[in-house]
Amino acid sequence: ILKVNTIQDATNSNTAMTIDSSGNVKISGSVIQAVTSKYTQASNDVTFSATSFADAETINFTPKFSNSLIKHTFYAKTLMDSTNYNVGQEVRWLRDSTILAGSSWSNYFNRADFSSDYYPFLVWHYVDEPNTTNQITYKFQGRSYGGNGSNYQWRCFRKHHSTDATYGDHGGQWTIEEIAQ
Repeated sequence: ILKVNTIQDATNSNTAMTIDSSGNVKISGSVIQAVTSKYTQASNDVTFSATSFADAETINFTPKFSNSLIKHTFYAKTLMDSTNYNVGQEVRWLRDSTILAGSSWSNYFNRADFSSDYYPFLVWHYVDEPNTTNQITYKFQGRSYGGNGSNYQWRCFRKHHSTDATYGDHGGQWTIEEIAQ
């Protein structure tokens, strides 16, 4: 049995690896843990048609080290289809109640140029520094374009052709990784 807390570089005394009292190994720049949420069209097709932001996905994540970076990689297949109204995506991502990022007009559907079937990808990459080892609740939210209600609705986590298995069975994925510092 070898018991150590720190392994250092032989020439510079730089810490190369630490092991905390819980047995968590920390090597700067390495992935400590990862959580992935995969959406399937059958169970998670979400329609945003409300004037207020609504939760579409929630992930609870507990960092192992307080100084870690939390890297988010998110993509979703979406549907914007209206013959009567212009449609835009209004989205945001939160850590607990703090808005990390968001946008209006992430993708925009102008009914004068497109009459139907617009399936843009919604993509978000972000690095969070929450400075905690307490559980964090990350949320993805959306609402109707301009908060104007059901006429301006759009859908998220859509598979392009619901009857065609060629393109896989999921409509998106959110991966959260803890990166050691």
